[in-house]
Amino acid sequence: MMKIDINLSTKRRRRSIVPNMVAIGLVLLAAAYTWHNVELYRFNRSQITLLGEQLTRLDKTLEAKGSSVPTATREDIKLLTEEVNYINRLIAREAFSWTELLTSLEKKVPKGVSIVQISPEFETRTIKVSGMAKSKKEVLRLVGRLGRSDEFSDVFLLRHEDVIKKDAGEESFVTFDVSAKYVSGEML
Repeated sequence: MMKIDINLSTKRRRRSIVPNMVAIGLVLLAAAYTWHNVELYRFNRSQITLLGEQLTRLDKTLEAKGSSVPTATREDIKLLTEEVNYINRLIAREAFSWTELLTSLEKKVPKGVSIVQISPEFETRTIKVSGMAKSKKEVLRLVGRLGRSDEFSDVFLLRHEDVIKKDAGEESFVTFDVSAKYVSGEML
């Protein structure tokens, strides 16, 4: 009996250098990042040690002086309080969740109403919503939905105006401004 060899591959296996070069490149890149991280760690560790030494020297200096630290005047306290309040307002503006506000509004806006502008006032915790609607009924539906929600309070329709476009075949719509307190957000 004769032995039969079956070769199912149609091409000879070619030895390509590209995968090996890519692998070597990735290893070298990983080694470079590792070296960079080690150097950065050493630098940061030396900085931490230096700061620790400076703090101990400062503590010794304060102990040597005793309680001769000057007291703050009322003006200093007032200025410091104003600076702290200003910084807190800046932090509140940066930490304000627009996503939460927009999600809350999206759930309350009925069909036929388009929001054009949202203007928050961080100090009074109010927002002003401007937009367009197909009719006054839709605007009042929006005001009612906002007023009944847990996220908004003190909802007021500030202005509404009927607009008729004559060049578009007597198409009409209503523009409006609504004011509300946004109680769900983290505004100051």
